[in-house]
Amino acid sequence: MPSPKRVFIGSAQADAAHVDTLKKHLKLYERQNLIQIWEESMLIPGEIRNSRIEQELHAAEIILLLFSADLLAEDFI
Repeated sequence: MPSPKRVFIGSAQADAAHVDTLKKHLKLYERQNLIQIWEESMLIPGEIRNSRIEQELHAAEIILLLFSADLLAEDFI
């Protein structure tokens, strides 16, 4: 069986509820081992945020960005 596609979900922290909704819609694909999702809430305490996000972005085969005014206002972009 092929490896699951790595999916990066990018969003503002203020949009966490929208990320949760998106993840619910994608859950079936996760259960079928078609995708593996990573998003910022999966950071481990003590990890360097920017480095880990860049690492996950480069590893992702699918990138989903939830654009909002909050995302555009963040310094990371």
